[in-house]
Parts: sequence; structure tokens; C-alpha cells
Amino acid sequence: MKKSKYNIFIKDNDKTLCFNGLSGKVFSVENEELKIIQGVLNSEKAQKMNVPLTMWLADNHFLEDENIDEKEQLLKKNRSEVFDDSYQLILNPTLECNFRCWYCYEQHPEGHMSSLTMEKIKKYVNGLIEKDKIKDFSLGWFGGEPLLYFEEIVYPLSLHFKKIFSALDIPYSCNMTTNGYYIDREMINKFDEIDLRHFQITLDGDRETHNRTRNQQGEPSFDKILQNIVDLCSYLPKCDLLLRINFTNEIIAKDYKVILAPIPQQIRSQIKIHFQRVWQTAGNSENCRNDLIRNISNLRDVGFSVTPNNFYSFNRSHKCYADRYNYAHINYDGKVYKCTARNYSDVNSVGELEEEGLIKWKSGILEMMYAKPNFDNKECIKCKLLPMCGGPCLQHKLDVNNGISKKNCNGKAKEIDIKSFIREYYLCVKKNHQMKLVR
Repeated sequence: MKKSKYNIFIKDNDKTLCFNGLSGKVFSVENEELKIIQGVLNSEKAQKMNVPLTMWLADNHFLEDENIDEKEQLLKKNRSEVFDDSYQLILNPTLECNFRCWYCYEQHPEGHMSSLTMEKIKKYVNGLIEKDKIKDFSLGWFGGEPLLYFEEIVYPLSLHFKKIFSALDIPYSCNMTTNGYYIDREMINKFDEIDLRHFQITLDGDRETHNRTRNQQGEPSFDKILQNIVDLCSYLPKCDLLLRINFTNEIIAKDYKVILAPIPQQIRSQIKIHFQRVWQTAGNSENCRNDLIRNISNLRDVGFSVTPNNFYSFNRSHKCYADRYNYAHINYDGKVYKCTARNYSDVNSVGELEEEGLIKWKSGILEMMYAKPNFDNKECIKCKLLPMCGGPCLQHKLDVNNGISKKNCNGKAKEIDIKSFIREYYLCVKKNHQMKLVR
């Protein structure tokens, strides 16, 4: 057997962390144990002498069969996952927003989804069902601020699709990206009715920095949004919330264990913390990285679900949900997009929803996007970090194709280096294992 190309060994004080990017397996060993493992990885003779260890390493992909081509495995996995028959649809009921965050890439024209566009969307989904192309369906709400038109658009369309998929016994889920300002108890009851249980809500740092950025004509919003988060997790059954904290070097230096202390202990396990750099402030420093890791560790210690997995992951065959074929993002005006992190201009549009409920894709766009995996290039294929990175996302591939970006790799933009990621990931796995033992 041969050792995997994707094994990584990190010194961690007096121990070594052993990590494999294909399996995500991570463990720590003493120096003497490491010598034995390295011997088995490098010697067929040692493998025969240590059969149980050899089999364990093979089960966790540290060792691979001589005939296995790991690159081909990743390429094959990519095709399987990109073209699977789970369908994801994201809708913008509007691009209007009650906030005007300085870093937002969107324009906010007045207007919202018409009843005609809503009917086109219903026809589009009916067409997918008739073609027997859906094994499960995920409906997402984006914007703009989608809760501005909750009663007129979000609620009726969500209820419509829930009823259809429930009758067909097809698994259905609903999620929303919202600033959280308009959430109230009556709305939470309706969230429950339409199975809207997955949310992403953003805080812009601590109270002071948040209120400077997210306010309504000077009226602060931090305390209101934080209380709405508490209500959402307290009163909505099975609520799952991703709390995104946008940061700059100044903002990440704050102590988020203190900032998020008002969130009750009993709901913290429902909240996954995701730190995200404000993209206009890219250019991190060592101090910033240390602050980021400190906050991740501290928040994990006080009961929040927080990992560094948004910077790297493992066994990744594609970067983003938008890389998948069975996915569309429809704006309120019926124009179709893939990426939710670009403005809604004609340049970024990939198609348009027609009267009969079909998407008219731009000529050649699907072939260009899906003919081969995004990482099928020399730079990515030779990279040891490929299974933890997934290569460029579809939008980055389009940027390279259009001459906007020159390189496939955007790994240098990551806030956490691979060594720090593996250390934090190990601590997370270790803590989860200890919790299982306690239970």
C-alpha cells in the first residue's frame, strides 16, 4: 500500500497531530508512536509486521491501495455530488433593505417579486417534479431583506411548496438569510408553520461597531437583533441558526465571549458561529489570526457551536452549493443567477425565467460551468490542500474565464493557515468526543 498524498503532520507542543484531508480523521501521537506510524506509511515490510495498524490507517485513508488514484477519486466524487438530484432553489423577494451597510456589494432598487413571477416559479418547480428530478428540495430566501415581504411573498410561496412536497412525500426544508431586525413572536409562529427553521443572521462586531454600520436612520439595532435571535432559538422548534460575525482587524480583537454573554446557555448549542472577514479589508496579520483563533476557542468553551470549518473543510469535492447543477438563484425580477455574493447585474446573470416556467440559460453558459470540475487544472490538482479547499468556486472560475481574476487559487485570502486549522479542528473533535463519553 502507498501513503496518501493528503496526509499532513503538525507539531503540537510535545505531540504531533496526524490529519488526512480525504477522511477528515485527526489524532495526536507521542514521538515514539509517530515513528511507528511513519514506518508503516513508508514501508511495505512494516505494513506486514503491523497488520492491525495498517488496516486502521487504510480505513482512514492515510494509506491507499497501490492501484488507487486519489486525483481520479476526487474528480469522480465531484461529478457525483455536482450532479446529484437534491435540488436547491434560492429566491430574492426583493433587493430592498432597511439597512445600508457600507461594505454591501448590492444595489437596493425599489421593487419586489410580482404575482406573475411567483406563478412562474411555481411552474418551474412543477416542471422539475414532473420530470422526476427531485429526491429532496431546499428552499432558501435571500435579498435584500426578505422579511420586508414576508406576508406577501415568503409565507405564501413557502407554504405552497411545503404542501406540494409533503403530499409527494419528498423531503423539504426551508432556510433564510436575514438581518433579523423584523422577527417577532407572530412571525416565529408562521416560521414553524412553513418549516422555516434554518437561518443566517449577521452581527457586525460588538454593540458599538454594529450600530455604526447597521442602523435605521441612526436608530441602533444590536440589542433588538440579539433579542430576536434569543426568541427565535427559544420559541421555534428545532431552530438551527448560523450567526455570522463580520470582522475587521479592529472588530476581531474584541472579546466575543463577553459580547455574546446575553445569549442564554440553554440555546447556545443551536447557534453556530461563523466569523467572516469584511472583504474590503482583506490583508490579514498574525495578530488578527491570533485574535480569531482566541475567539473561536473561547466561544466553543462557553457552549456555542463554533469551528474553523468555514476556512477549510475536508473531503471537499466542490467549494460551494452554487457549484451544483441542480441549483438556481432567482431574483425578484425573474433573472437567474448562481452566485449570491455578487451584485445582481446583467453581467452576472446566467439566465432568465420564462413565462411557461422554464429557465432560458445564456448560450453556452451551462457547458462552460459544468463540462469539468472547477479544480481540474494543474495548479489545483498538484496541491496538497485540494480536499480541504475544493478548488475555486464557480464564480471564481467565471471570473478567471472573463479575465477578472488571473489565478485559480484564492487560498492566500484565508484568515487561518492550514496548521492553525488542523489544531483547532483537533480540539473541536476532541471536545465532541469527550461530550459523547459524558452522555
